[in-house]
Amino acid sequence: MQHQDGGIYSVNIALNSHKDEDGNGFSGGGTFFEGLTDDEAMSSIQRPVAPGHAVFHHTTTRHAGVSLMPHCIVSLPS
Repeated sequence: MQHQDGGIYSVNIALNSHKDEDGNGFSGGGTFFEGLTDDEAMSSIQRPVAPGHAVFHHTTTRHAGVSLMPHCIVSLPS
């Protein structure tokens, strides 16, 4: 569900690796941003590139979590 967060900034930090060529890691996931469109330059779904990396955005940016496969999204309250 699209929403806006409270506060000033939101940070999404990857705790695990995204699926690699060998099938290790998770698939799906990320954050959908309403203001981005899918084109060759940028996807509307953003995710950190590796564990410990982050996606950082203003809380006023409308966004939504994208489902992980086959796991579920865990949102920790701020």
